[in-house]
Parts: sequence; C-alpha cells; structure tokens
Amino acid sequence: MGAKRLDRLGDLARHDLLVRFTCLNPNCRRVALYEPTALIACYGHDIVISMLNLPCVRCGGTRIVARGAPRITPPPAPIRPEPVHEETPPPARSRRPSPQPAASLGAIRRLTSWVWLYCDNVDHRGICGHYCAIPLAPFIIRWGKDASSDLLRKSFVCSKCGARTTSIKHPSWADRQIGFQMFPSEAAMASLADSEF
Repeated sequence: MGAKRLDRLGDLARHDLLVRFTCLNPNCRRVALYEPTALIACYGHDIVISMLNLPCVRCGGTRIVARGAPRITPPPAPIRPEPVHEETPPPARSRRPSPQPAASLGAIRRLTSWVWLYCDNVDHRGICGHYCAIPLAPFIIRWGKDASSDLLRKSFVCSKCGARTTSIKHPSWADRQIGFQMFPSEAAMASLADSEF
C-alpha cells in the first residue's frame, strides 16, 4: 500500500508540513517555505497546492511549483565541556582613550562668532529643550580666548527649568558664500550680564 499523497492545504496542516514554493525560472530558482495555516486563511482547506498561482517575489515569474515539505528542526547545540582553568592571568582590559579636552572659546570663535546654548535637563516631562543664541565675543573678553568652553556650559542656568545642564551647538551651515548662519537677533539674550538664558 503506497503512501497517501498530501496535495491539499488542510492535509499539510494536519501532518505539520510546510508548503514549499520553487520558482521555475532558470535564472531565479528561488525556494520559499510557507506555513499552510497562513495560506488556508486566504484560500481555504480544500485547495490543491498545485493550483496555487503565487508570483515569485524575486523575479516576478508566475511559474512556481508548490509541494509539501517536512519541517526541519535545527539540531541541538553541541555540549562543550567546560575548559579547565589553569593558572593563566586574566585578560588585560583594554584602556579607553581619555576624553578629549573641551575646545577653547578661541578655537570655537575661529569657526563661528556665535553658538546655540541648549538645556539638556531631563525630568519626568522629558527633555527641557530650551535654547538661545549667544555671541562668543563677550565671553572671550570676560574669560580670555584660551578659556575652556566648559565655562559656558557650567555658567548658565535655564530660565525655563532652572537646571545647569547645558550644551553648546554650532549654528547651521547656510551655504558656501555665507558660511555658518548669521546671528539671529530675535533669539538673542536680553542681558548678557545675567547668567540665565
């Protein structure tokens, strides 16, 4: 007595088989495996799988052969014996490079005459995001061109949330003729003597 031929989607699902589609285009020959339950939802239990006309997703051809295919379960991972630890020293830890020092105000001034000062405070409402444009010249006069830009980050208090967590961002690049964007006077600080922005 021969083996029963499984040619309907319902039969494949009952016997826990997959549907294998093979493209007959000699340049493609793509093979794809599908769960029969997904195809049953579209076509029903009684459709003969050789009647399915699905296009190939790679080449778009419609000449595809559909057959039942067994599920292939991956073999279990081999059990490796635990290595015997001899008197070996622990591996050397890689040293992280030390962080670069913050740029000086003079170095930033060589690129642009002003910067954006952003509040980076994060609380239960999210990031504050308050910002303003500040010119660099008054601070270079006050602290000198060799002063660290960290002085700007630490000296300002956000007028919206009261935090001292600020970051400095360069203005956007406008084009080759203008360079960086011009200082936006409407976003300027009301008083540079005040340390709030």
